[in-house]
Amino acid sequence: MAADSDLPGRAAEDAGGTAETVDGLVDEIEQLKHAVTSHETVDQAIGVVMTLGQMSATEAWDVLREISMRSNVKLRAVAERITQGGAGRQHRRRDAQRTGASAGLAHRTAETGG
Repeated sequence: MAADSDLPGRAAEDAGGTAETVDGLVDEIEQLKHAVTSHETVDQAIGVVMTLGQMSATEAWDVLREISMRSNVKLRAVAERITQGGAGRQHRRRDAQRTGASAGLAHRTAETGG
């Protein structure tokens, strides 16, 4: 992402280049949005690791980086798994409770013949 202070001037000079310049800027904006989202996800994961591991932000960052390197998984993917892990466990627990309740109901129904 090289900064080009004359980019608007060059785009105005060449009408054919304008569409190309706009496409380039749209791509750059998308990349920046992705980077911001990734950064937020990693920051949230650092917070989770800090809380669970009772450690500093630097130590939590080192943990995330180490997990990423050892598992050969991108840091953002590791962070997403960590931040979504709690929600996934809650859903699995709720599903297990529902399944258990359904099994209990089926068992009671079979016992009473109803």
